[in-house]
Amino acid sequence: MKSLYLKPKYRFLRLVFLFFLAVSILITLTPNSVKAQEGQIPQLVTAIMYFNDKEGEGCLPHMDLQIEIYNVGSQGGEAYSQAVYTFPEATFVNTSDGDIACVNTGYSKIYGTFTGGPNGTITFPDGNSESITTCQVIDGQTIECIYDIDLYDLGRSVFTWVYIIQNPEAFQTVVTPSITQEETEQATAEPTVEAVTSETIYNTYGIRVEDSFGDDQYEQASWTDEELGLLNDVLKELPPEMIKNMKIKSFIRNKVSIGMDGNQKPKENGTYFICEANNNDPRCDGNPAIRIYDNALIPTAENPDPAKKFKGTILHELIHSLQYNNTRDNPTDAYSTPLLYNYMDAVTTPNANGWDPGWEYKQAPGAPPPPKWQLTSSQLPPTSYGKLNPKEDMCESVKIYMYDPQKLKDSSPLRYAFIRDEMFGGVEYENGEQKE
Repeated sequence: MKSLYLKPKYRFLRLVFLFFLAVSILITLTPNSVKAQEGQIPQLVTAIMYFNDKEGEGCLPHMDLQIEIYNVGSQGGEAYSQAVYTFPEATFVNTSDGDIACVNTGYSKIYGTFTGGPNGTITFPDGNSESITTCQVIDGQTIECIYDIDLYDLGRSVFTWVYIIQNPEAFQTVVTPSITQEETEQATAEPTVEAVTSETIYNTYGIRVEDSFGDDQYEQASWTDEELGLLNDVLKELPPEMIKNMKIKSFIRNKVSIGMDGNQKPKENGTYFICEANNNDPRCDGNPAIRIYDNALIPTAENPDPAKKFKGTILHELIHSLQYNNTRDNPTDAYSTPLLYNYMDAVTTPNANGWDPGWEYKQAPGAPPPPKWQLTSSQLPPTSYGKLNPKEDMCESVKIYMYDPQKLKDSSPLRYAFIRDEMFGGVEYENGEQKE
């Protein structure tokens, strides 16, 4: 059979076909090719932080800060995941009349990454010159950015600046693609479970999830997809009212804990910080945060399941955040929390003569004197770590209540009853999931 390409009338069609074939191959092999977020047109989004210095004093006038992102973020491909932070470079000069003026010498940029969407997260490199760490897009209208600055003699300062998005409609523009046979089959197939992201956690619970907060004394670490799923497993099983009463704004992932003396504490699983800026300042209203470390995933004889140990660590630290909410006199003293007082009154015996020697409490310099409770031999904390002090007793007891409830019933029926009735509103658990 003769080839059609040999006949003159088909030569033009052959050239057209080869041209479109070549274009198709080039598009496929081009680096950084992008795939737009499904149903979303990639658009540049601009947000500005306006200064209100209209009197001409200082370096603020006409030097507003700017952030540029694409609405689709990482879901649109590498080319759309970049975030650009633009800030002015300025200097003071002497004027002819002997005064001092501020002169803008140009603008510089810092590059980060954006997850995408109207509630996505922007992350900038640690230790950058402007001390900007993470930013949270809020409903496609504003961007809240956290700055963590070392002011040397004045100490460390953590604060938030709000940027106004100039074109919020970019997050609402959608396309209506034609429906293919493959897409029709996918639409009628069994639904798949979407992966949990930091955006999912924030949108659902109002708590940020951050990688290595930018604190130089901590080694960098990032949340994995599996860890985000485990975090969500804990939060979704807690009563909403309990989460509302927790004093927590951020979960931060680090490799290892750093003690007050500056040394590493490799056996630490997690830490709750009343205030991320200064844990010991009772006036602090900064960023109550929970740091989770690599050791939370290392199994032990008492916790042989890494996933269960990781979830137990998260729950333990969340209960600390509950203890520090609604304190009576001192925001940094969990023992002034009515919840902790009522818990200890219910499960131990008051001891007017002092601290029970059964507790392994070690009072830190300047810490308030411990309350006077006495351990009851028939009602003991369910873990060895719970014997450290009443705060750890409550956290460990709640952890066992969710993940090994029968053990808590056997070791201390009073603890089980208090947690069930006074903390969880009657909700009971089986292996970390609510009973129907």
